[in-house]
Amino acid sequence: MLSIIIFLITSTLGFLCLFSIFKNQNKYDQTYINKYLIILFSIVSIRFFLLGLLKANPEFYNKIYLGALDTLLMITMPCYYLYFRDLTNQAKFNKLNLLHFAVPFLSIVFYIIFLFVDIENKLLIKKTYLFTSIVICITYFSLGYRLLNKNVWNREVDINSVQKQNLLMKKWTKFLFYSFFVIYFLRVIPMVISYLTGTENNLLWLTGPFWSLLFIIVITTPEILFGFNFLNKTIDNDIDKIVLRPVWNINEIKDEIVSEKDKKLEDKIKPFILAYVHQIEELSFHSHAFRNTELTINDIANSLNIPSSHVNFVFKYHCNESFSDYKKIVRIHDATKLINEGYLKKNKVETLSEFVGFSSYTTFYLAFKSITGVTMQEYVRRF
Repeated sequence: MLSIIIFLITSTLGFLCLFSIFKNQNKYDQTYINKYLIILFSIVSIRFFLLGLLKANPEFYNKIYLGALDTLLMITMPCYYLYFRDLTNQAKFNKLNLLHFAVPFLSIVFYIIFLFVDIENKLLIKKTYLFTSIVICITYFSLGYRLLNKNVWNREVDINSVQKQNLLMKKWTKFLFYSFFVIYFLRVIPMVISYLTGTENNLLWLTGPFWSLLFIIVITTPEILFGFNFLNKTIDNDIDKIVLRPVWNINEIKDEIVSEKDKKLEDKIKPFILAYVHQIEELSFHSHAFRNTELTINDIANSLNIPSSHVNFVFKYHCNESFSDYKKIVRIHDATKLINEGYLKKNKVETLSEFVGFSSYTTFYLAFKSITGVTMQEYVRRF
């Protein structure tokens, strides 16, 4: 009875998670929603739902059905690895990725053969399937660990807002990786025991709480679906809202105000903080003001017709970034838009860096990698 409840609760959370993902594709650019995670969650949700039905209806309970559902385990392994890869390096769909599913597909074919061949051949097929399953798990866990250790867990940047996103991704991928490890361990080990002893040891219900927690995390923190540079990707999506949410502290002061002058200014500015932030972002992303290499806070104040002391106060006490880092974020976003529009087809990278407002190519190169997660050349190649 307990296993039935776990199966049905897990599948329900899985379907809710999928609904949440598809619901958010109207809010965010759907090209950034990871298709492999959708496939993975769909397989797991359907699998738990069918297992719950089979358990609840003993007249339909059949080892053949259970074995068929177990073969889906092999399909989820490539999804797990490709999700991690796309999470760190969002690129356009590559048909060669389908090759990752070749061996899992063959394992399903093996199982179908297992159902219909003569008794004496079944042992060999079962042994082959078990060996293939273990090799696939070890291979993809090794690939996943190497990828995450290099591109996520040891990724360092200087910009505060990007650091927060990196920390979120680091915690999420570590939890996901080790949860997957436990989940697949609980699936493969019983298969080995079953082969060695000839008894059935189905521990699938133990994996339900792990999947349930994963689904809840995605439902409550949807931005993890979009990988790195989520900050930069949301800029064009919400025109009437604060788009750089991690950058601003609207309702509280970032640092303690020591200056008497600033204390007096605080009461005067407080009712206008939100409006000021909207105006600064409007200037940042809907004009070319930041292409000026020598841009200062005074220039922003003049453009917005706001006292420079007010703009300076906003950046000093309500912005998590230094003004210098804020300019980098805006300029790199400008650069990525120009690249997507084909700017580099007629111009050099050095020209681009100067055009968006960087004083040197080196500064542009370091800022680009820090914010987007990839080098300039890698970004061009992928996108």
